[in-house]
Amino acid sequence: MNKKNFGLKLAILLLNIFVVSSGATAATIPLMIKSFSNVNPTLVELTMTVSSLGIIVFTPISNILADKIGIKSTIVLGLFIIFLSGIVPALSNNFGLIFTSRIGIGIGTGLLASYSQSLIISLFSGKEQQQLLGWSSVVQGLGMFLMTFLLVCC
Repeated sequence: MNKKNFGLKLAILLLNIFVVSSGATAATIPLMIKSFSNVNPTLVELTMTVSSLGIIVFTPISNILADKIGIKSTIVLGLFIIFLSGIVPALSNNFGLIFTSRIGIGIGTGLLASYSQSLIISLFSGKEQQQLLGWSSVVQGLGMFLMTFLLVCC
């Protein structure tokens, strides 16, 4: 990877980790079913897919929001929402709050999803663009692996 704009490239590639983060909790479903034995297991399993609702709704909204507040602010807002929603399950044993936080992760992911690839396409060209698009796929896979591993092991 070219050292020119290394920080920018790294930041754009790291967005890919957050784009796949909502799926990383799949490995925790059996533990959640045990922990929330009073909650219907189907509802617990729904925590895995409910974040998709936020992604579906907020991906197109991210472009409208970026026109109003800018791309950088939209990305920061998305990361902030993911951060807040991501720490809720660590701090709470309330299933309703955890379920809602999963929707929040979807909202934050939806705000980022448009930009993890489009920034590469708009800011880089030629071989550099192709390399970064390839690296973005690597970072997504690695991010999914690491997040799943950390959730199960920690």
